[in-house]
Amino acid sequence: MRVRLVVSARRYPCGLLLPVVLALVACSTSPSEQLLRAEKMLYTLEAKGAEQYLTFEIAELRRGIEEVKKDLRNNRAEIGEVSLMSICSKLDSCDLALGKLKYEAENRSRKQLAFLGVQLKTLEVALERLPKLTYVDQNRYDIHMHRLRRYHKDLLQLEVLISSENYPEALEKGSSIQLQVAKIFSGLSSVSSEATLAEQRHAQNMTKSVTQTSRLTGAIPVTAQ
Repeated sequence: MRVRLVVSARRYPCGLLLPVVLALVACSTSPSEQLLRAEKMLYTLEAKGAEQYLTFEIAELRRGIEEVKKDLRNNRAEIGEVSLMSICSKLDSCDLALGKLKYEAENRSRKQLAFLGVQLKTLEVALERLPKLTYVDQNRYDIHMHRLRRYHKDLLQLEVLISSENYPEALEKGSSIQLQVAKIFSGLSSVSSEATLAEQRHAQNMTKSVTQTSRLTGAIPVTAQ
C-alpha cells in the first residue's frame, strides 16, 4: 500500500510547535490499474443498459475517463489519481441507482401491459356493438378490427421487450399504443352519438308519418310509451 506523508505544525498550549505527521492512505493500486478497473466498471454498466436510464451520467463518466488518460500520458499522475477516485465513486453510485431504476421501470412496464390488455378487451366489446347495416358502417368496423388485431400483435412485442429487460423501449411503445387506443375510443363515442341522433331522427320521422296518416284516415294516433 502506498502511503503519502504530510508534515504540518500544530501549536500546543505550552506554545511549542510540534510537527504532526498525517498519513494519507492512497489506493493500493497504481493509477493505471485504477483506470483499468474504472473502464471495466463502465463497460459493465453499459452492458446492463445504463445509458437508457443514466444517459447524462454515463456520458460524463466516459469523458472523465478520457481526461484521466490524457493526464497519465502527460505525466500528471497526481491529478489523474484524484479524478479516478471520484470516477470510481460515481461508478459505484450509478450501479446502485441503475438497479433501482430498472426495478421501477419493470413494474411500470408490466402494469402498463396489463392495463393495455384490459383496454383491448373493452375495445373489442365496443366494436361488436357498432352498427353494420350500411357499407360505411361495415367499412368502419373492418378498419377498427384490423387495428385491434395489430394492437394485439404489438402487445406480444411488448412482452418480448419486457422479457429481454428492455423496459424503457417497452414503456415508450406501450404509451404509443395507449394513445392510439384512446383515439379509437374517442372516435367510437362520436359514432355512438351519431347513431343515437339518427335513431332519434328516425323515430321523429315515424311519428310524423303516423300522425299524418291518422289525420287522413281519421284514426287516433298511438304513441309508444
